[in-house]
Amino acid sequence: MCKDAIRFHEEAERRVATTLQAVENGVEPASGDRVRIIGYDFDAEDYSYSALPDKYLTIPGQAVTIMDGEEVADRFEAFIHAPFKDDCAEARNDTSLAMQITLRHPEAGTEGYVLLFGDLAYATIKKIFEFSSSRRPERLRWDVMLSAHHCSKKVMYATGDDGEEELKRDILDDFEKYAQPEAYVVASSMPFPESDKPGANPHMSRPATGTRRSRQTGAVHG
Repeated sequence: MCKDAIRFHEEAERRVATTLQAVENGVEPASGDRVRIIGYDFDAEDYSYSALPDKYLTIPGQAVTIMDGEEVADRFEAFIHAPFKDDCAEARNDTSLAMQITLRHPEAGTEGYVLLFGDLAYATIKKIFEFSSSRRPERLRWDVMLSAHHCSKKVMYATGDDGEEELKRDILDDFEKYAQPEAYVVASSMPFPESDKPGANPHMSRPATGTRRSRQTGAVHG
């Protein structure tokens, strides 16, 4: 793992240990010591977090409305879309956390929605839309969407039967269907190249600071 990943892992382990100690002492973990485990893991019993009470575990289909130990459902909600149980043993990109964040203004009675798909590619994102569109379409609304996979083409392209990559118009239709008025896409990538050419993939480079507005979608690419 890279240095940042090692530090993140060590901090997660520290928080699990601290939370388990707090549970043993009959108290809530302090601010800065809390941890939440999201998703499925067939090998959970091999890890220390398997001993955490259910209140610290969340699976897809559930919403989180607690921040730093405080119930804030009137202002914030994070609905977990993925990773799906069938994907829990897949490559790490396919186990990315996908969620819809809802921010509420209690006095004004307004809501805003953010969709986050991590490093997921077409197949899993399409599964999210197929599963939720008939059961909970409100969980697919978005005012802001962080482009998945750092704006890689893998979100909207898939390999066809002939072995060639093909544009999947259906996922673009899904994005458009659930976009709220004046919706924006934010891309964590380099600016889009002026012309398509081999290697001109914006997700392969460091994030840029500038933004560019898309004429067709009203999106911001940065």
